[in-house]
Amino acid sequence: MIIWGTKRVEKRLGYVAEQCPQCKSLRCFKVTRLGMASHVYFISLNSGRLLAHLGTCELCAGQVTLEPADYPAMEKNRKTPLSEMAARTNPLLAPTPEVLKREERLRAVRDPFLRFNQSLEDRAGKGTHLDWPAVVAILGTILVGFTLAMAASAAPPNSTSGTVFGWLAFAVFFGGFGFSFWLMSGESRRFFRKRLWPEIRNELAALQPDRSELDACLERMNRYRYRVARFVGPEELATIVARH
Repeated sequence: MIIWGTKRVEKRLGYVAEQCPQCKSLRCFKVTRLGMASHVYFISLNSGRLLAHLGTCELCAGQVTLEPADYPAMEKNRKTPLSEMAARTNPLLAPTPEVLKREERLRAVRDPFLRFNQSLEDRAGKGTHLDWPAVVAILGTILVGFTLAMAASAAPPNSTSGTVFGWLAFAVFFGGFGFSFWLMSGESRRFFRKRLWPEIRNELAALQPDRSELDACLERMNRYRYRVARFVGPEELATIVARH
C-alpha cells in the first residue's frame, strides 16, 4: 500500500523585530512559511503551495500574518539583541527620511509581484494545467504512434518494414511523451508570460522604477522563494526600464 497525498508543512525562515499587537511592545518574531505539500509516506516532496507567512512572538506566542518581502534581512539567531535585530531586519521601526523613501518605493514596486504571485499559487493548487502546445503534442504522439504501430502489425512477419515501423512507433511514443511532459512542465511559465506579465509590466510602468529598485525587489522575492520570482529575470526587468 502506498500512502500519499498532501500535508501541511512549515519552514522557519528566520527572526525579525516587530511590534507585537498583544504585548504592545517590540518583540522578536519567528517567521515561518506555511505550505501545503505533496508527500509519500508522509515525507514531503517539496515546499508546497504557499498558504501564508506567519510571525510568532517569542514571548507571548501570538501569531500574525507577515510579509517576508517587507524585511531587508532576517536573523538566524533568535538570541540576537533586539536593538541589533531591529536595525538589520526592520529599519522602518526607526526610519530616517532616506530609509523611509527607499522602503516605500520598494513596497510599491513589490505589490504587483505579490498580487500576481497569489494568482500563481492559487492556480498551482488546482493541479496540472494543459495548454494548446501540450495538448497538440500529446494528441500528435498518440495519433502518429498508433499509426506506426498499426503499420508494423500489418507488415509481413519478420519483415524489414515491420521492424522499422515498430522501432519508429517506439521512438515516437517514448520521445513524444517525453516532449509532452517537458511542454507540460513549462505551462506555468507560458501562462505567466502571456497572461500575467503584461499586467505586472503595465502596473510597474506607472511607477517608473529604476533597475536598482527592480533588482532589490526581485532579490527579496527570490530569497524567500516566491513562485513569481521563478519567471522573472533580467530580460523581463529590462523591458520595464526600457519603457520609460
